[in-house]
Amino acid sequence: TIEGVRLSFSFIVKICSYFLLLQFIRNEKELTKSIKMIMIGAGLATLLAIYQQYAFISGGMPKLKTVMMEGAVSGLNYNFPYAPLRPLAGMNHSAAFGSYLTFPLALLLGIFFFRMPLKYRLWALIPTILMFLVLVMNDTRAAYFSILISFLICMMLGNNKLRYSLFVLLMMAPILIVPVYEFLFFHRETSVATRQEVLPIVFEFALQNPLGGGILFFQKTNEMQLGAHSSFLQMLTFGGIPAMLIYLYILVSIFFQFRKSFNGIWSIRDNYPMRYAFIIILSAIFVGALITSELVHPRTTNKDHWAFLAIFFLTPLFSEAAVEDEKRIKFENST
Repeated sequence: TIEGVRLSFSFIVKICSYFLLLQFIRNEKELTKSIKMIMIGAGLATLLAIYQQYAFISGGMPKLKTVMMEGAVSGLNYNFPYAPLRPLAGMNHSAAFGSYLTFPLALLLGIFFFRMPLKYRLWALIPTILMFLVLVMNDTRAAYFSILISFLICMMLGNNKLRYSLFVLLMMAPILIVPVYEFLFFHRETSVATRQEVLPIVFEFALQNPLGGGILFFQKTNEMQLGAHSSFLQMLTFGGIPAMLIYLYILVSIFFQFRKSFNGIWSIRDNYPMRYAFIIILSAIFVGALITSELVHPRTTNKDHWAFLAIFFLTPLFSEAAVEDEKRIKFENST
């Protein structure tokens, strides 16, 4: 409907922002600077989250408590099966702050699996600890799943001795795989039920409103305690079939951009270990975030992380810079 198209303005803004970012970042230097800005912002947000946790526990933010939803008020984090390990969680699962850590925390963890100067690992150590602390305080499983997938890919494709820890993990797999699966998908039985209930609702709505129903319909599903829990389903809710097709096109184009990056850097990866590392880490984050977005929590990519999608698309800038440097070195050596 016309009203549905008008109410889908939020989605249209995100799509336009995505393409604008692709125009503003034109070379490797600008891409690196953009990633640094994201990491600085993530670090500041983490410090704010830790202060918020302290304020909730100490009672230092009474006015903030009155405007935040009940689920965000301090309470025990029930992600941990043993009571002594359950920290107070000022950011409950309703806040879902942990989903926003899928990019910065996975990037920081990936640094340890590649040949990089020691100063990079030292620089990453404290932010990694702080972000993991915030992740533990937050009662959302989406970030755990995303970071786990990214972590495993970095472990497999890493180029330092830490990659051998994969064998230890594989030996422990028979013990870990069942509890991890149950934690991710059956930790809260109501989550499984709501995912099953929302599927026919969203598909029926998409057939009746092929151009989408805008953000208001999604608010109605939230009032019914039904969340789409999938980027594709949210695309159908916001912008209908056209929005979903645009989203699919963007994801497929990002995949081919990563393929282009690998083709450019693979044969010379030993000469440019840092560029190779960033391409692998970003591709690992993309896979982890995408799987989580489609299976666990939609906040991981679709609603709030369009800047990350633009960064993923631009990874060939790393390999193109490496190829140019390689050509320049060969030319200088030949002359």
